[in-house]
Amino acid sequence: MKLRSIILAGLLGGTLLMTSGCGSDDVKDAIADALKTSVIHVANAHPTETNFIVEGALDGENKIVAKNSSEIFSANGENSYTVSNGDNDSPVDFEKDSAHLYALCANGTVITDSAKGKREIEILNLSGIPLSGNDVTVTLYNESGANIATKTLGKELGACKNEVLTFDSSFNLKDIETVEINDANYTIPGYGSDVTKVLDSLDGVDFDIVVFDESANKGTIIPLATATDLDLL
Repeated sequence: MKLRSIILAGLLGGTLLMTSGCGSDDVKDAIADALKTSVIHVANAHPTETNFIVEGALDGENKIVAKNSSEIFSANGENSYTVSNGDNDSPVDFEKDSAHLYALCANGTVITDSAKGKREIEILNLSGIPLSGNDVTVTLYNESGANIATKTLGKELGACKNEVLTFDSSFNLKDIETVEINDANYTIPGYGSDVTKVLDSLDGVDFDIVVFDESANKGTIIPLATATDLDLL
């Protein structure tokens, strides 16, 4: 049974015990409070595996994340959540009912991003050095190696920095197989099961292009999909 069904069954069963003074608005408010669900991605470019902690979550409160990889939390039951890491703490608060990214850079600094409700693409350099060149170019390729879209940033992207990319062409998220940043190629690793099962429907979500390590060609794409997008409720 899905989370939404479990919560609704409990709440609707509980309403049978309510007095006649409680109206339908009270029930709606109770249901809305129970379904405060957020999707929180964590990304780790730190030199060692790191423990990431989500406070306020009812399940999956901490995960050990390997170097140059990411994990996903589904957190519910609270108005906001505080994410920190076992290396240097660095707490950040995130609001409910959205999707967020908490990224730990190689130098221990944390940068974040949150879903904007429309497609916005950001590139995050989590490595300890600037992306090479003074004019960073990002090119997206499909499985056949065809160019899907290209964007020139127009400046260097420093270590532990992020910038918004505005591509002129439209494209489907599921078609992206490889990201080329200047002369470095990043093959996108497989997504987790929650994302994979609904990838075809995530074309309109905003996402982050994450560079863990340019010299080792380690990077990924993280869709900032909400719990509704991922059908987690």
